[in-house]
Amino acid sequence: MKIHYNNGKTEKMIDDIIAIQIIGSGEPITAVTSSGKELVISLDNIEMIIDDDLRK
Repeated sequence: MKIHYNNGKTEKMIDDIIAIQIIGSGEPITAVTSSGKELVISLDNIEMIIDDDLRK
């Protein structure tokens, strides 16, 4: 999966997401990449989550 991220200063696509953990409303999510890196991201900064497999 990919996450389209925009915090008003930086806009980017975060690639190779294999898992997304959502704890609760108003809490940041944890996105895990295929290399094992964990990213903590505010839900307010996510514009879109894209499933790469749907394009195949």
